[in-house]
Amino acid sequence: MNREILFGIRCAEVEAMEIENWPIDTDALDEHHKQLDDRKLSIMQGIATSIEQVIGGDLQERNSDHKGTYYRLKSADRYLELRENMFPAEEYEPIEPDFAQYPFLLYISEIENYPTYPDYLAAIQRRQDIFVKLRTTEV
Repeated sequence: MNREILFGIRCAEVEAMEIENWPIDTDALDEHHKQLDDRKLSIMQGIATSIEQVIGGDLQERNSDHKGTYYRLKSADRYLELRENMFPAEEYEPIEPDFAQYPFLLYISEIENYPTYPDYLAAIQRRQDIFVKLRTTEV
C-alpha cells in the first residue's frame, strides 16, 4: 500500500492573488480569466522552481484537458506533482474543496522501492514556510 501526502503552497505571490470578485460582464469576465490564468501560470512556474531548489530535482511542465498545466518530476510518473487546486474545465471548481484556501497543491506519492522518496519528502517537510501538510492518505 502506498501513501499520498498532500501539501498546500504558501508564499507571498499566492497570498496576493485576487481570485474573488470577478466581473459580471461576460467579455470582461473572459479577459479577467485570461489575465488571472496568465498570472497563475507565472506564479506556478515560480513555485516549481522553488520546489526544484528544495528537492534538488527537475520538474517538467505538462498540460492536459483535465488538469490544465501542472508539473511532475521528469524521472517518475505521478510521484511528485504540483497542480492548481482547480479543474480547468469545471468552471473553476476546487479539486480539493476542503483546502480551497490553497490555490496550488503538491502531491507526493510514495512509490515502493523509489530510493529518493524519503529525501524529497524530508526536504519538503523542512520548508514549513512554503509547504503546509494538509493530509496523508493510504492509496
